Amino acid sequence: MSLAREQGVARGRKLRTDTSVVESNVHYPTDSSLLGDGIRVLSRSLERIAAECKDGALNVVHHGRAVKYRLLEIARAAKSLTDASKQRMRDSYKKLVGLTRSVVRQASEVVERWRKGRLKSGGQVPAGRSTDRPAAALSTFWWRR
Repeated sequence: MSLAREQGVARGRKLRTDTSVVESNVHYPTDSSLLGDGIRVLSRSLERIAAECKDGALNVVHHGRAVKYRLLEIARAAKSLTDASKQRMRDSYKKLVGLTRSVVRQASEVVERWRKGRLKSGGQVPAGRSTDRPAAALSTFWWRR
């Protein structure tokens, strides 16, 4: 609005907006998609922290491809109600939960290292300062067991 006022396009005394509602199909979250989203968000935060650390100070294991494959396996197995497909789905869920545990474990270790000041910064910023923001964001997802 301030840009429109500066350029003389609008006086800026009133602002009216038009909102339209459009019907669409909603994909309701499933357990597997929520696990996949959690892994994706945690991994992205870990990658941001690793990018700001010295080389080799933090090695992030990327599980994106394995997670995507597990989600596809679960979706395919859920379409059929046979005993074999149910067993396949259980096996895929076990693997997905295992991947989730490993990412959560790695994230909790990174948060602990950050809290203790043992993450080495890669730039000219004082040690631990550049990783403060991503690590603080990551700590919102972390819980104590």
